[in-house]
Amino acid sequence: LQFFLCLASRNYMNDSLRTDVFVRFQPESIACACIYLAARTLEVSVLLLWRDSSLIFFSPASSKLYCVILQITLIWAKAFS
Repeated sequence: LQFFLCLASRNYMNDSLRTDVFVRFQPESIACACIYLAARTLEVSVLLLWRDSSLIFFSPASSKLYCVILQITLIWAKAFS
């Protein structure tokens, strides 16, 4: 599971290079958004990840995190439309 989570996170990170999120947001916010999206894709409980690692410091309700997630998901929405 950890391998697939890392792989999916890396894929989201690579996809985010096609946006301007790296100019607008801190790297930590982008990394957390990619991990969140990967966990959601793999249907892993994000709360479980937060308890077991250093991801406790961020909140998914954060407006910065939400903006990064939105930008990355818009890439996928355009690709499949």
